Amino acid sequence: MSPEAVGVLDLCERRGMSLRKACDGAGQRYGTVHNQIKNNRRMPFATVRDFARFFDVPLEYFTDDRAEISLSSDKANSTLHRRVARVYTDIFREERDRLLAEGFAIGTDEVLDWLNRHNGRLEDFDTLRESVDLFYPVEAGDRMFHPVRVGARSLATRSFHIKSEQDFLDKVGRFDHQIIEAVISAHIRASDVTYDVSDCEIDVTLGGERVQKRYRRILAPVRDNKGNRFTLCHSKLI
Repeated sequence: MSPEAVGVLDLCERRGMSLRKACDGAGQRYGTVHNQIKNNRRMPFATVRDFARFFDVPLEYFTDDRAEISLSSDKANSTLHRRVARVYTDIFREERDRLLAEGFAIGTDEVLDWLNRHNGRLEDFDTLRESVDLFYPVEAGDRMFHPVRVGARSLATRSFHIKSEQDFLDKVGRFDHQIIEAVISAHIRASDVTYDVSDCEIDVTLGGERVQKRYRRILAPVRDNKGNRFTLCHSKLI
């Protein structure tokens, strides 16, 4: 994904705003911007400029270095200021990563608001897309829950270093069968309600690394514009 797209979607998350609404505010066509993001195309300068004006952020926010903090100095080559800038940048990045790891950008309330607002339809989904996982519906007798798509910033992706849907199956499929059966049962229960919110714990070891977490999980039945049914999963550390 291009740095411009990452910047736009990040700002949408932070402002609790859909991509469509952001495009309207920036005077950009939603379809054009959506296709640029979907097809990993770079955004023209004019598009980035309009988003920067709408969100009231500097153009640097839409570059790979948007996490950098710059400090002005009377001496351009000041070693002290360069070191201070690096320290502040490192602190900023650590705090940003901690907040993302806790699900700060997209929380339980934001997901529930979206579910209620769209009645489980996958509309204006861009803001949530990378923070949730989508699964095929689970039925009684299934031995595994199969992902349609794993979000790049979902808790599962970050916790287990998931790289793809197949990687999810390979790693999660090694969990104790009792853990898998409990998740399958939760998916089945959630299919009969608007959404299910549960506080959960997990303690597993993958590749020699122990993962022990308490998290709040939302499972909800959703459908696309063709009527295809899926199960949405969002988790946040507690």
